[in-house]
Amino acid sequence: MLEYLVIMFAVGVGEVSGHGRMIEPPSRASMFRFGYNNPPDYNDNELNCGGFAVQQELGGKCGICGNPFNGTRHHEAGGRYANGIISGSYVSGQVIRVSIQITANHRGYFVFKVCPNNDVNRMATHECLDEYALELADGSGTKYYIDDRLGNYDIDLTLPEDLVCSQCVLQWMYRCGNNHGTAENGTSCLGCGPQEEFYACSDIEILASGGQPVSQTPVALVGRVVPLSIIGSGISLYVNKHGRFDYFVRYLSIRQDVLMANSLTQ
Repeated sequence: MLEYLVIMFAVGVGEVSGHGRMIEPPSRASMFRFGYNNPPDYNDNELNCGGFAVQQELGGKCGICGNPFNGTRHHEAGGRYANGIISGSYVSGQVIRVSIQITANHRGYFVFKVCPNNDVNRMATHECLDEYALELADGSGTKYYIDDRLGNYDIDLTLPEDLVCSQCVLQWMYRCGNNHGTAENGTSCLGCGPQEEFYACSDIEILASGGQPVSQTPVALVGRVVPLSIIGSGISLYVNKHGRFDYFVRYLSIRQDVLMANSLTQ
């Protein structure tokens, strides 16, 4: 069996819509793009609380995974996309790398939180997540400010030393900074005041220190045709012998167009 299958794409860049998604560990909404047996959400980069106007009408409230606060929580426990599939395995105190793909840049910053939920049938809460805002590995705090480029952002985060869970909810929050508004001190500026927000949730496990993280293999990949909804430029995709994707992407956006690629061959 070939250990690696290398697929090269050279396709044109199409119109970019949407804003961002969490691709490592893959979020509940985006798991299908990486071979996990989870329903496809082709709007996985648009989980923005129902939109800025809706969120503000609700006093800034939002579901923890980006669904409208007053709507159906498709990405939370009991919802269509929340099926308890673990997409990341880590060890307490570990520095982990999370990858976010931005398809339309609105400035602003990312914040990551984790909730030791330990029950895939129970909804996690903002209160639980607020207890565990993850620190950036460089010690600069909990807010990761982005530059003005599109594409992938790799962020190193430090897990709490004492946090262990069989099922934690990892939340990504992207608070944009492209609206003019007024800050609490009366200052008016770009990025001041209420801003649009995007969210994503992944299910992960965190083992006790000294444990061995388990490689999460998307079972849908092994020995099957893999659907890849990709359009962009300079894409190199590697499918390793464990069924995991290793990839390099430059200015990648993902649309509903489907390119088909065979998985591992004999």
